[in-house]
Amino acid sequence: MASVKPKTFYPENGVTDSAEVNANYNAYEGSLGNSDINNENIRTEGVDYRNLDERPIHSYVGLVTNNYKLAIGASPATGAIYLSNTESGGQNEYPINHDSAGNTNTGIGVGTKLQLNGTAGVPLHTVSHIHLNWDINVFQNYMHAHRNELVSKLLDTTTKDGGTGATHPYGSGIGEWCWLVYPKFNTTSNALNNSDFDDAKTAGIIDSSIPALQPDGVIGNSIATNYRAFHSHIWDQVMVIPEAFFACGSNTNSPFLFKNVDKDTVGGDASISLGGPQMFNGSYTIKVKDNVSNSLNLYGVQLYISGYWRMHSNATIGGNPDCGMFLEYDECDPSKVNSDGDPIPEYGVDGRIAIERTQINALVYSRAGA
Repeated sequence: MASVKPKTFYPENGVTDSAEVNANYNAYEGSLGNSDINNENIRTEGVDYRNLDERPIHSYVGLVTNNYKLAIGASPATGAIYLSNTESGGQNEYPINHDSAGNTNTGIGVGTKLQLNGTAGVPLHTVSHIHLNWDINVFQNYMHAHRNELVSKLLDTTTKDGGTGATHPYGSGIGEWCWLVYPKFNTTSNALNNSDFDDAKTAGIIDSSIPALQPDGVIGNSIATNYRAFHSHIWDQVMVIPEAFFACGSNTNSPFLFKNVDKDTVGGDASISLGGPQMFNGSYTIKVKDNVSNSLNLYGVQLYISGYWRMHSNATIGGNPDCGMFLEYDECDPSKVNSDGDPIPEYGVDGRIAIERTQINALVYSRAGA
């Protein structure tokens, strides 16, 4: 391979001479015309100057936080409490958009609605990468009524995916229910209307043969309708918030557990409280697709939360478990009866989650030289 010998100017010379520095750079640039170097060059051995710089070029860096901080003993504001599908009467998801007072606020730069590069947005190219990072403080988790009405209190040997013949069909309990939080992207309008945010695939940012794991489509009263198999959905953008953490006895002092309280008494029932707020962190990094539209701009990102989801499995693919999630659609009412007094129990879950402080930051960058 060919070589370039830089002209040294230090420590022999006490003063840096711009002419000498320029001569070195010209020597490096001149090596680009040598076919032997470019044909055989690799990063660890070559002297192709452009290959030596691996620093990314930042197109945009930004952050938004809601600054909502509750005093000790205070109750969360209504706008900071997000409802499950059954509690809301069928609403599939919510943007996380409460402000510093805990009120619902759809304004730009409020909650988790981050605008990128003002109204201009950030142009996306085939070499662009998007990195998101977010934090959420969960203040309280309001479960339905009392613990003895939760399936997690009703475990038996026939419970786990027992089907219609089981005592408590399709329920296993602890760790099975959770809230899902995920980012959405706005490539439609710098007005940042909530209806214009979508997953990365639908927003035209990435290519994928499968959809994102979120409550797309119609939510019906069946597992089959609401089911989202892991293998057939993108779910690396999803952050999980468990429905509950259980400890031996009634532990009200553990510093790392958030409170699970009776949703029907906003002040909470101390006998089922499990400590203070807990922070959850998520991140998501994607490369923009190679055939991205030349006119595609990323105007904003925002976090969304959607009801209770439940783990589920069907042994339908070559005898192997087909694992996934379904959005809960049944209320939790094990003692429910029909008009004749016959039992028609429901083993679903409904509740609310109170979120305190939130923040989301975004970095858009490309590789050097692109």
